[in-house]
Formats: sequence, C-alpha cells, structure tokens
Amino acid sequence: MMNTGKCLQIVRLAILPLLVGFLAACAGDSPALDSGEQAAAATPPPVEGAAGDAGVDDVAGLYAAQCASCHGESGQGNVAMQAPQLAGQQAEYLARQLRNFAGGLRGQSAADAAGASMAAMAQGVDAKYFEPLAAYLAQMPVKPVQRAAVAEQMMARGKRVYQSRCGSCHRVDASGIAAMQAPALAGMSSEYLQRQLRNYRSGIRGAAKGDRYGAQMRAMVGTLRDDADLEAVAAYLSTL
Repeated sequence: MMNTGKCLQIVRLAILPLLVGFLAACAGDSPALDSGEQAAAATPPPVEGAAGDAGVDDVAGLYAAQCASCHGESGQGNVAMQAPQLAGQQAEYLARQLRNFAGGLRGQSAADAAGASMAAMAQGVDAKYFEPLAAYLAQMPVKPVQRAAVAEQMMARGKRVYQSRCGSCHRVDASGIAAMQAPALAGMSSEYLQRQLRNYRSGIRGAAKGDRYGAQMRAMVGTLRDDADLEAVAAYLSTL
C-alpha cells in the first residue's frame, strides 16, 4: 500500500500542469495596456468645477488676475486709472460691453486709451467667460466710495437734466433697467461719467456699426445743451 507522502507528491504533480494552463488562459483574456492606457488608468476622473470649467472659483480667479489691479478687489473702481465701478452692475450690460470690446465695437479710437486697454484685455480672455464673469460682478456687494462733494446749485441742475433726459431708461434712482439695456449709473464716479458722455458726443463711443445701444446714447447726449449740463448730470449721479 502506497504511503501518504507518496500520494501527496503524485497529486501535486497532476495538478500543477492544470494550474499553469488555467493561469495562462486568464492572462490571455486580459490584454496588456500600452503606456497611454496605463496613464489613463492611473489618472483620476476630472473633478467638476476644476480649472477649465467656467465655475465661480475660476471666474473669481480670472477677475483677480485680469481685472482687480484696475477695478479694485471689490470691483469699486479706481478714478486715477479711469476704471469704473463694476460691482453690482447689470450682468447683461457687462457681458455686452466685454463683447463690444472684444469685437471691435468699443476701444478702437486712438483717443480712447482706457478703452484700448480694455479691448486688449477682453480680446485676451476666452469669450466663454464673459457671461460668468459678468454674473460674478453683478452679485458683488457694492461698497460705499467717498465721492467729491457737489455744490447745491450743480446738484439741482444735474437732477433736473437727469430726470428730463435719462430717468425714463435708467430709472429715477439711476438703478438701470436691464430690459431696456440701460445700465445702473448711481454712484459711478463723475470723472468716468463725464468721459463717457464726451466719448459719445465726439463719436469715440457709440459710432461703430452694430453698436445699437451706443447709437441711442449718442443721440441722447446730443440733446444736452452744453458742457455745464454734462458735468452737472455726471456730478449728480456720483452722489446717488
């Protein structure tokens, strides 16, 4: 009779070829990955909201990198740099102005240095960010900015001019009407408003073919009697 050790040795010898064949068959069912497939397998799936998506985090970073140095970290603007307040402005208006700068409807005049700077900035940003950036700015809280005092007589004249020429589109309180493509004007610096009104009057702004709303503003500015009206309405708006 065969002893136990001898039996186990025979069983091992019988099973070994079967096991090797089974493992070889399994390996044949799983083809080897090339280097590209290995890299893909090792790369985790993209995280929603990561760089490349027009998420809020990306837009905040874009604003900080491209806009804040002129318009301020809080979008409050900078008079010395001819940069207007952007915080709280209508998203529709801001997006349209970015498209106008990028598309050559604004900032093309040699006499408009600030506009040329904005055109260069807008042309360097992917247009897919225009609407998200505008929405980000629109929801920014408006922080009070100290404006220069305005003489009582000029205030009265500016209010009168505004109510007769501008209030029907921009509202009595100058908060703007998005449906009429009329931006908010309240609290903007007098310097910025005067410059834009003069740009409309001279054709630096609003004269480009295709700038429908700019053309409307040019026509309105043409109804102002003189520089005193222009300066008064800009000063009045800066105090609201």
